[in-house]
Amino acid sequence: MENLKISVCIPVYEADGKGVFFLRKNIKGILNQTYKNFEIVISDHSVDYEIQDYVLSLKHPKIKYVRFGIKRGYGAFNTNNAIKNATGDLIKLMNQDDYIESSDFFKDAIHLIKSGKKWVLSSFKHLDYETGNFFRPQIPSFGVKDRARNAYSMIHALGSLRFPVICKPLKSFPRGHEKQGEFIESHMHLPLIVLNREDLLAINDNDTSNFPTSDLYDTFHEVKSIHLLDGINLIGCPSVGLIPKEELVDVNLKYMIDCELWYRLYKKYGEPGIIEKDFPIIIGMGNHQVTQKMAEVREDLIEHDKQYCSILYNNK
Repeated sequence: MENLKISVCIPVYEADGKGVFFLRKNIKGILNQTYKNFEIVISDHSVDYEIQDYVLSLKHPKIKYVRFGIKRGYGAFNTNNAIKNATGDLIKLMNQDDYIESSDFFKDAIHLIKSGKKWVLSSFKHLDYETGNFFRPQIPSFGVKDRARNAYSMIHALGSLRFPVICKPLKSFPRGHEKQGEFIESHMHLPLIVLNREDLLAINDNDTSNFPTSDLYDTFHEVKSIHLLDGINLIGCPSVGLIPKEELVDVNLKYMIDCELWYRLYKKYGEPGIIEKDFPIIIGMGNHQVTQKMAEVREDLIEHDKQYCSILYNNK
């Protein structure tokens, strides 16, 4: 495991004319890493040549550029093309508009891999590209029993489960970052952690009619399963992960690509190492995002993906 090589895989496209702007910041954060055994693989779905011209002008020996014209508009295919062109031992996925702020991120991630972890997740914070403001720092959370270390993740986890786990207002937990932020602020007085079946019974006045048939309360893995395959992602986007080189994203999914990826990795490799300090990954937010453009059909896409995952994992 000496001198492991990291392949940073960046699928790119025009991004409403901001493609080069985002990519420039992304590449800078990678080249600033103190751990130097890495390559950058850029798979370009652009119709124009602006990104290609920019990347080739850098003439950097660590950067591999691949133009990819197949399945334009389907980011999963573009991501997999970058991975397939990688030569490293580990894959660092990076969305085009995200970047790494800490110069020691690779060093810290490799330390966790050498300690025995097969994959790594990182804490992160969001950047509103419209205002330039940072907001909502998060540590990846797998669910209720993970005792999430920030209020957002825990409230989101509890509010998203399909059976009553806490006070009634959480049943109507809203979607959309702005509404969620307002909701959290107005409900911070509520208890945040449900530990076991007895707690659930007490909260629900001993009414078990809506409880799931299996005993999920004392099973860490089962609680983790609920929100990921239900489309509830408390872990983060692909940019927060360092994963084994054998893994690709599932091109059959339309919206829950990251949810399925994290679930699959946990099933295959167990607990990830988690970098908690300093929130080194910056997740870009704005109207340019593909997920923002999907807003009107998001629920339909999630329903499609939930049904697909249900079949894929035999309803488990």
